[in-house]
Amino acid sequence: MKKLIVLTSASILALGTALAATPVDNGVYLEGNVGYGQVLKPVGELTKKRNTGFVWNVDAGYKVNKNLGIEAGYTQYNKQKYTVKGLSPDYYIRGTDSYTIDLALKGILPLQEGFSLFAKVGPGYAHQKWSDNLGDSDAYHKVVAYGAIGAGYAVTPNLELTVQGAGSTKNSDNVPARWSVTGGATYTI
Repeated sequence: MKKLIVLTSASILALGTALAATPVDNGVYLEGNVGYGQVLKPVGELTKKRNTGFVWNVDAGYKVNKNLGIEAGYTQYNKQKYTVKGLSPDYYIRGTDSYTIDLALKGILPLQEGFSLFAKVGPGYAHQKWSDNLGDSDAYHKVVAYGAIGAGYAVTPNLELTVQGAGSTKNSDNVPARWSVTGGATYTI
């Protein structure tokens, strides 16, 4: 049984590397990702917090050469809810809209067999809207630092499957830090 598992695993790995492609060196690209993320909101003493969940992201960019790209992106984060301890009835704060728009340089390190590593860095524009159960609501917008690291695998010269971790810094208590881990695809035209 162990030999069968090893043989099957080796066959799948060999097939995957045999199908690998060399990605195109330059051109316009579109990227889409989905995954899991968190908005970090420090709020006094909490009894409950729900600040993690589904995240999606889209990017459009230009790959200057095999090692450098420039892109603009949009990341939509999950809604959040924080309940503050010691107040009766329970007082809660909701993050009803959290997104980041970024402009980033993308450094790419091509590896063998269609694999690559990449890093992104640049400024971001973070939006955060808060509301509470008393009817108050405020929206905040701040410039933040944005960054990401990831890996890709070229299925065809134009299509790459990617995984990445991305995030932005805290600018104030009203615009907290946020992060995400996503998987997706990049298509170069």
